[in-house]
Amino acid sequence: MFEYRVVRYHTAESTEFTVELVEFDKNNNPKQIVANTNIITAKSLTDLNSLLVHYISALTKPVVDSKLFVDDEDSFTKAQELLKNV
Repeated sequence: MFEYRVVRYHTAESTEFTVELVEFDKNNNPKQIVANTNIITAKSLTDLNSLLVHYISALTKPVVDSKLFVDDEDSFTKAQELLKNV
């Protein structure tokens, strides 16, 4: 499933928000941000109108933190080790 969502990005100086297309897994957990989807462009006014409706609807849904998409090999390795003992 894909939905437009507000994504929060943290920098050393500030926090920024952008609307991005996010892929969700079958449990509705954010899986990835689809690359280059934060630019509003369309081939027709009808398509642009539809896209803007999706962008506006993103404002009514929970914000997704960009930290969810950072690969953390150390955490992944620890999780694998824990699962071996189950």
